[in-house]
Amino acid sequence: MLEFRKKLPDVNFVPIVSPLPELDDAAIRNLSTDQKYLYEMCHLISRGNRSLDLAARNPGQLSHARWLTKANRILHLYIGSKCPATNLRTIAEFVVKVYAPVRFDIKRKSSYCDGGRYVFRMIQLSRYLNNELKAVIDPVTKGNAYFYPGDILSFSYHTQAVERCVKFVPEAFNSVVGHHSRDEFICARIHSRTILPRFNTRAEYNS
Repeated sequence: MLEFRKKLPDVNFVPIVSPLPELDDAAIRNLSTDQKYLYEMCHLISRGNRSLDLAARNPGQLSHARWLTKANRILHLYIGSKCPATNLRTIAEFVVKVYAPVRFDIKRKSSYCDGGRYVFRMIQLSRYLNNELKAVIDPVTKGNAYFYPGDILSFSYHTQAVERCVKFVPEAFNSVVGHHSRDEFICARIHSRTILPRFNTRAEYNS
């Protein structure tokens, strides 16, 4: 279902208004290809104006360990559907109204101290959902938010680092046998990343 279709049907899709934050030129230049695709696609769906260039652009390789690539595929499929299935419409709407706005809020200001604000923002944006869907979303949000001493609310950010850790699990399963061996495999991978040079921005990497 989420496979890339280069030639989408020329249809008038139903716009979904998005509270997407406006990023400045410097922030946009610092986005990865997948992130930029999501940002532009959300703007397109919010305006309701189809872009032939964006519709024909490949949303990137699908990775089951990265929610971003799934979101891109879902939106790509949505703009090519004149009468989208209810589930497709529901997921696309959540991506445009909640997932993407919070993701780019964090991208714009990724301060640890703002974790509580992002949790509240996610709760606030998801209130449009019906009670059945809230019963699914709210426990996940609650599970990702927790209190530290001093009542400082922090948030388990959905970042590329988290996605890498998720990716290590199937790699460990396919490489070694036994819980202890798989735990050592994952810990070794994580440790190897701590000794590599770190760059806060793409500009630092290129310098």
